[in-house]
Amino acid sequence: MSVGCPPWRISYRHIFGAPLVEEYLAAGWTSHLAIWPSAGGPEEHVDIFGAPPRVLPGAVAADEMGFAEPDLVAWMKRTDRDKDWPIIDGLARIPEGAQMPEAALHMQQAAALRSLWRALPTAVQNTLLPHRPLLAMIESVSDDDMLQGLIRLERTIWETVNQERYRRYQHEWKEFYRRWKKEDFWEWPTPEPFSRQHERLVRAAKTYDLPVVILDDGREGSRMDAWNRESHLDFRAAIGNGSCIGPVPRAHAAMNVDSLKLPDSYYEHLAEIMGQEAADWARLPRAERERELKRHHMLYNTLDDLSLWPAELDGGVDRP
Repeated sequence: MSVGCPPWRISYRHIFGAPLVEEYLAAGWTSHLAIWPSAGGPEEHVDIFGAPPRVLPGAVAADEMGFAEPDLVAWMKRTDRDKDWPIIDGLARIPEGAQMPEAALHMQQAAALRSLWRALPTAVQNTLLPHRPLLAMIESVSDDDMLQGLIRLERTIWETVNQERYRRYQHEWKEFYRRWKKEDFWEWPTPEPFSRQHERLVRAAKTYDLPVVILDDGREGSRMDAWNRESHLDFRAAIGNGSCIGPVPRAHAAMNVDSLKLPDSYYEHLAEIMGQEAADWARLPRAERERELKRHHMLYNTLDDLSLWPAELDGGVDRP
């Protein structure tokens, strides 16, 4: 039976994101593929995109071998997945980057960040501040545990930004998928060669209106970076010079972000720019947020940005 199998096979995945077409990839979509490198071999997953999330247009950089630079990957990894944040910190600490100024944009450990920051010339510090407003707090917050709490607050903002971006693509994809599934004799993914799969998917995307552009809707424009910056500016205004932050016991400050007292205006602004759901999520006790994220990712997490959500959260692909 295996004699008739091709040496390798490629297929779109069930949750495929968008067709492998330049206009979709340039607009921020990702194509999710499955590859079997040998007959009967394991299924490997490959994600292909053209506009890295959380990366400024024109800022895509590769090394001499064609691999993405650590700085670029660190920005891309700012998601709501717990497993991504140690990677961000690790990318800032690789031997060739540990003493580079850009490492200060990504370090997640207070003591190491403070040490590197103090070693940088003032002119270099000034070039980094617009990209990580938290850096302006380092000298005004002398306690490393307090600084660690602020780093965790900063992470919460990035998590919320990622969730909002994800939900937009997810909503449009699910609406398209529901329309497409109403076709007679619908089947996906099909066992046919990839070229025919691709033709089928491109035709379906046009017939059932899978939109190319999601974020460029007249309100947000193509300003993913501006959206992130707005969140950071709100973060900087909320923590100000530290006056809105209550005392944090040393034994608990590093992980107890709930000890940070933020004004109601912070959450009101969060609701304006990200929606009430995001603001309500940010108000939850940290332990509750962590518990829900851990449960969700243990049961449903994949590497896809457009993975199938559980029915109890939002209805799932197959439910209203």
